[in-house]
Amino acid sequence: MDFINEFIDQRQKSWCIYCSKHLSDVAEVNFDHVPSRAFLVKPYPSNLPQIEVCQACNESFSKDEEYFSAFLSCVLSGSTSPEGQSNNRAKRILERSPKLRARIENSKRINKLGNDIQIVWQPEEERISNIVIKNARGHAYYEFGEPMLNPPVCVPR
Repeated sequence: MDFINEFIDQRQKSWCIYCSKHLSDVAEVNFDHVPSRAFLVKPYPSNLPQIEVCQACNESFSKDEEYFSAFLSCVLSGSTSPEGQSNNRAKRILERSPKLRARIENSKRINKLGNDIQIVWQPEEERISNIVIKNARGHAYYEFGEPMLNPPVCVPR
């Protein structure tokens, strides 16, 4: 994978942007993709930005990224049926995890307005917010070299 040249102060790259631990103090480090690959389709861009973070933090986002990806696909398709998904990743997630599928299905509300039927989805806001903040931090760090370690003032809904 080709890397895009970074023009940031190398001293800013000494800690994990998610937990603020010094990377030299953690057991293992790896690379986080910005944006998350959960929102991209293969083949991925050859120059997909990556940032070095601690492996524990990177892995801690996996379940929320799966949820977010599957949830978005369900909203777009109007269904939690794996067969109804155009996103192959979401299809596999829903096939593999009946509990997650049920959670997403339970977030669906059907409103009847006269002869019209409207589907309203209520996401698990904490999981969505977690991934929105993760990606925002990753982009800010990658683009500007500024680790945003403090919690955001707000996350728009």
